[in-house]
Amino acid sequence: MKKLLLYGLLLVLLGILAWWFYKTYLGLDSGNTKTTISDTSLAGADDQCHAPLQISDGANFSSESDQNVRFLHSEFKNLSISARTENALKETARYVAKNGDRFLLITGRYAEDENYTGILPNLGMARAKMIKNILTGFTAPANQIEVQGINDGATCFIKDTLSNGLRFSFTDTNNNASRLARIKARLLDQAVILHFAKGSDRIDLTTQQRQDFADLSFYLDHVPNTGLAVNGYTDNQGTAEDNLQLSQNWAQNVRAYIVRNAGINSNRLSTRGLGNTKPIASNDTAEGRAKNRRVEIILLEE
Repeated sequence: MKKLLLYGLLLVLLGILAWWFYKTYLGLDSGNTKTTISDTSLAGADDQCHAPLQISDGANFSSESDQNVRFLHSEFKNLSISARTENALKETARYVAKNGDRFLLITGRYAEDENYTGILPNLGMARAKMIKNILTGFTAPANQIEVQGINDGATCFIKDTLSNGLRFSFTDTNNNASRLARIKARLLDQAVILHFAKGSDRIDLTTQQRQDFADLSFYLDHVPNTGLAVNGYTDNQGTAEDNLQLSQNWAQNVRAYIVRNAGINSNRLSTRGLGNTKPIASNDTAEGRAKNRRVEIILLEE
């Protein structure tokens, strides 16, 4: 009797082990089936998101890399690029430099849920501008490369990394002349003014100011012998010496901010700190003093 009971228990145990092996290793467990389907879908998304870099001008030029330029979520500065990608960008820069009648448009993409508080109108344009800076660093003429940013729903992130955020296209025409004329009429010798809270160097830009900086960057790229004067001013609170130093600090901070975020060469910007010497409002009121704490960015032509 005891032997029969022992045999029965062994058979039950063997049955349980057989069931577990069958469900686990033969892939019939519903949970494993779902995982397999999910992994397959992810692989497809991965292939789509890791789009190769492709730059071409019809039958005249083509260069590519298996890895596109990559950006982190909500960032406009590109991640490190592979040797093949760098070579593709160098080839593109050389092609642009040798063909003065061809104009390259770089379109930067961005997603709705990305955050951006930079100096240009949108994150996509900031991404395109950073790639333009790489190309001009490889001797491509700045006046043959234009940038724009779009939110077209085509961005695709894998592990917080965007690999299909750029598009390149060539054309033989542009509307630079009319745009340059409009910018000159609106901004030449006219100050873009940034205000500062008392004791703060925080920079907060309006939508219009971001467009102003995009236009200033565009103008400097296309018109030689131009530059930006960055002048700092304070209210009359404190000593003249302290205000002079504070105004200089503000001007230098704004200059560094423009260079870092708009990609303008630092040699094109000059700075001065003028303290409380040129108020634009009364220093007798808090409102007037707030207007006087400012940095003015002025487009100049020689």
